[in-house]
Amino acid sequence: MVTLQAINDTERQQFLKNLMEKHGVKEKQRWQNNNDTVSHKAYILDVKNLNEVDDIISKLWAYNINHPKQHPLVTVPVAGWAIPEPTAVSIVTDKGRKESLVHEYAKSFSLSPFTTGKNADVILRTSQEAQKVLVFENEKGERFLRITSGCRITDIEQELAKRKLALRPHMTTLHVASWVGAASNGCYGPGKDYMSMTTDIVEMKVVSPSGKLLTLSANENPQLFYILRDCHLGAAFNVKELTIKDIEPDFLMKRTDLLLKDVARFKDAMMFKDLLNKQHFIMHYIPVGMCKKNEDHFSRFRISTFERTIEAPAEATKTLTQEQQDNTDWENLVLTSLGEPLINGIVGLKELQKYFDIVLELAARKTFGDKMEKVEIGPSAQTIHLLKTYTESPITDINWLIQVADVKAAQDLLVKLMSMIEEKLKYYAREETYPLLTIYSRFLKGIYYASREGGIAPTAVDKEGYCILSFELLSYPELQKTEAFKDIQNSVIKLLSDNQFKFKYHPGKTWPDNLTSLTQIFTDTIDKQRLANFQDAVIKLHGGKENISYSPFLTPQKKYFIGLSTEDTANGEVKKVEEIRAPQREATIAKIVEIAKKLNHSCLKSVQEMAKVSM
Repeated sequence: MVTLQAINDTERQQFLKNLMEKHGVKEKQRWQNNNDTVSHKAYILDVKNLNEVDDIISKLWAYNINHPKQHPLVTVPVAGWAIPEPTAVSIVTDKGRKESLVHEYAKSFSLSPFTTGKNADVILRTSQEAQKVLVFENEKGERFLRITSGCRITDIEQELAKRKLALRPHMTTLHVASWVGAASNGCYGPGKDYMSMTTDIVEMKVVSPSGKLLTLSANENPQLFYILRDCHLGAAFNVKELTIKDIEPDFLMKRTDLLLKDVARFKDAMMFKDLLNKQHFIMHYIPVGMCKKNEDHFSRFRISTFERTIEAPAEATKTLTQEQQDNTDWENLVLTSLGEPLINGIVGLKELQKYFDIVLELAARKTFGDKMEKVEIGPSAQTIHLLKTYTESPITDINWLIQVADVKAAQDLLVKLMSMIEEKLKYYAREETYPLLTIYSRFLKGIYYASREGGIAPTAVDKEGYCILSFELLSYPELQKTEAFKDIQNSVIKLLSDNQFKFKYHPGKTWPDNLTSLTQIFTDTIDKQRLANFQDAVIKLHGGKENISYSPFLTPQKKYFIGLSTEDTANGEVKKVEEIRAPQREATIAKIVEIAKKLNHSCLKSVQEMAKVSM
C-alpha cells in the first residue's frame, strides 16, 4: 500500500531533481562544512549566473507555500570542500588538492552546525565565473568597491593591488574566506582603531525569501540594513552583491613577531613594550613542551604587532608567485599537515594521546619559525595575514568576544587568562594530557549602537568607546570532549564572570555544550532588544511570522538557534567520529616515529618500542 507520505516524498524529490537539472546539477553529492562538523548529501550548485539564485529561491518558496504540511525545502549559501578524500595517515600533495584548498576553502563561512544544519537540500556556491570586483568613485572622489558573493578577501586584495589600492587593514586573518561569507557572521580583524570589517559595508543587494531582489543601505530599507549589516547568519536572504567604502591607496605595513617562552615573559613584554596598544595586535599560543623542566624547549607565544610604515622593504619587490598572490605557503601547509593525519589515531586511542605533544611542536615550528624577533615590511595584504597554514582536520573553536573599557583592562585580562590556562596546561601535561591545539587573541574597537538600533553583531558593545578582546581556544572535536578541555573552558567563563566582564560568543563557531540558542546569551535589557530587532527583521523579510515555516533559508536548527522556534533540534547535529582500526593504529605509530626523528623528540625511544610491539 502506497501511503500519502510516500507520495509526498516522491513529489518533493522529483521537484528538487527537476529544478536542479535545469541548472546543470544531476544528483546529490556529499557535502561537508569547513570544520567537518556537518556532513550529508545535498544538491550542490556552483552558480555561474547570479540570476539563477533569484529563480531557485523563488521556486523553493513557492513549493513550500504550496506544501505546508511538508518540511520546507531549504537552501544554504556556504563554503564547501571540493577535494579528494585523504587516506587515514597519508599526505595528499597533488595539484588538484592544492588548487581545491586555495580556491574552494571558505567561499562563505559555515563553521557552525547551528548556522548550516543537516536539513539543507540545496547548497549554493558562487563559481569563479560569477565573481566580480569593481572599483569606482562617487562625485566627491571617494573610492568604493563592489563585489559579488563568491569573492575571497585575497582575490579582492589582488585586484586592488593591480590598481595600487588596498582594503583597510581590519580584514579577518582567514583571508581565503569570502568577504560576504565572513561578514555574514560579523567577522573582524585585529585593529585597535577599527571596528569589524562589516562596518565598511554601505550597500547590500540581497535575494529575499520569496526570491525578490532588495537593496539594503542607509537610503533604502535603512532599518533592516543597520540591524542585519553586521551579522545576519544568512537567516533571511542570500547576498548577491556588496558595496564597501574606504578603499585607499596601497600602503606598507611593518610587522614585528616576538617569540616568548612563558607567561612571565609574556607579561613583561605586554607591560614594557605596550604591545596591545599597537595599531594591530595578535597573540598566538601553542602549548609546546609544558612538562619539560628546562627552559630550552620551543617558545609557546608568538606576539605579532603591525603598524603602517614608510620604511622600504629589505628586498626589492619581486614578481609574486601564485602562492604569494594567494597569500598562502603550500610547502608550510604540507609540512604542517604532516602531523594532522595522526590526529584521529592519537585522540581515538588513549595510549597514543601522550604523543599529541609532538604534533603541537611540529605545528609550532612551522607556524612560528625559530627567530626570537622578526620584522617584515610589505604590502598590507601580505603582511597582516600572518596565518599561512591551515588545518584540513575538523576543529572546534570557542571564541569569546569580551567587552573591555580600554587597552589597560584588555592587557590585564589577557595576562590573567593566560596565567590561569598555562598553570592548568602544566598540570595536565604532567598527566600526559594535551587538550589544546592553540589559543588566539586579537583586539579591536567595538561597534556601538547609540539608540539600540543594531542587531546581534558579536562585536557590539554597551558603552561608547569600549573595545573587544577576542579570545579563542582551538582544539579537535575529540579533545574538546575531554575533562581537561572542559575544565579550561569553564575556568575561562568563571574568570570572566567573577571579574564582571560581559562577553558574547562568535556565532559561526563552536559553543560550550550547554548553549544552543542566542536566547541563552542575549539575556539583559540591551541584548534582548538587539535580539528582538534581529528577529523582527528576519520576520519582516519573510512577509510576516506566519511565513517563517515556509522559509527557504531556515533549517530547524537555525530557527531554534536564532530564537524563532522552541523545538531544540540543534543538538541533533552529530559530529563525525572515525572508528580507529588496527591498521590505522599501526600507521599512526609509524608516522609518530617519523616525526619524532625529524624533531629529535624525547619520545622517540618509547614510541619506537611501541612500534616494535605492534608489528
